[in-house]
Amino acid sequence: MTFPRDEIEAAFRVQRALNDQQRWDEYCNLFTDDGVYVEHEMGTFVGPEAIKAWIIPTMAPLVDAKWEYPMEWYTIDGDRVIFKWRNVLPNIDGRDGGYEFAGVTILEYAGNGKFSLQEDIYNMKECETVMVAWFAAGGSL
Repeated sequence: MTFPRDEIEAAFRVQRALNDQQRWDEYCNLFTDDGVYVEHEMGTFVGPEAIKAWIIPTMAPLVDAKWEYPMEWYTIDGDRVIFKWRNVLPNIDGRDGGYEFAGVTILEYAGNGKFSLQEDIYNMKECETVMVAWFAAGGSL
């Protein structure tokens, strides 16, 4: 089923706002009861409660570290939203280019403001390299 684009856009704006504000408990409520979150490095989680049990403790240290997740672009095709984002850590030492790495997310919209799928794709080696450099410069969680 294809939902109206304006409905998908509105749900996506809510999803991005909760992500950017790091309101992870509310964020998880955007998934359908059988919604799937695929995080290639950490696992696959099914349903809002399983997603909450994973994402809230995982993201808590990053909230305190003041990470940001700006979106570079997005596209909507049918019920699917695909967007590119960056993980941006505080540039604590003025490093040229800062401390960041990019990824892509695929969302499947399921109606009523909810999503049935989120899949995050990024290069874990790049993440590790950035994190090691950030910690070496004095970053902490």
